[in-house]
Amino acid sequence: MQRVNFASRVLNDPDKPGIRAMIDRIAERSGGQPMSPEQVVDACLDILGPLPVVETTRAGLIDYASKWGDMSFPNPDTDRHIVTLVQLIVTTQEYQTA
Repeated sequence: MQRVNFASRVLNDPDKPGIRAMIDRIAERSGGQPMSPEQVVDACLDILGPLPVVETTRAGLIDYASKWGDMSFPNPDTDRHIVTLVQLIVTTQEYQTA
C-alpha cells in the first residue's frame, strides 16, 4: 500500500520537470503520429529502465491503457494517461525489485 501511496503522491503532476521530461521523450518517439497503447506502455517501460517485465504484467498494462485508445501529442489527456501508467509501473514487483 505504501508503494501505491508514494506513486500517487510523487508522480501525480505532468508538469513536474521529471515527469514532463518523460512525457516529452515519449512524444519524441511518436514522430508526430498517434501511438497505440502497446507502443506507449513499451515506451514507458523503456524510459523507466529499460524495465523488463513478465508478459502478464505487460499485458495487464496494455489492457489498462487500451481503454484510452491511441494517444497523440501534445494532448493534456495523453499526459495524464502517461502519468497513470508510470504510477502503475512503479508499483509493479518488477520495478520494486529492479
